[in-house]
Amino acid sequence: MVQKSDGTVWTWGANFGGKLGVGLASTNLGRVLVPTEVHGPQDAGYFNSVTAILAGEVHNVALKSDRTVRTWGPTCLASSVMARQ
Repeated sequence: MVQKSDGTVWTWGANFGGKLGVGLASTNLGRVLVPTEVHGPQDAGYFNSVTAILAGEVHNVALKSDRTVRTWGPTCLASSVMARQ
């Protein structure tokens, strides 16, 4: 996973349980070999305004400029958004 200077997030590799965040219907993909832009929540548009990322073995975390945190992947039980106070 990589964060570009424009605040977008791109990912590639194994997509077990939707770890890559490249679309709800894509959880059956084996591997994505070309960097692909991470989709927004509920597959609406693309994920942007990201200020920091953390890539785990089976999940990913991103901090957005509005101070919300988004997680995705099988260990997150579902894509989630948490607000930081």
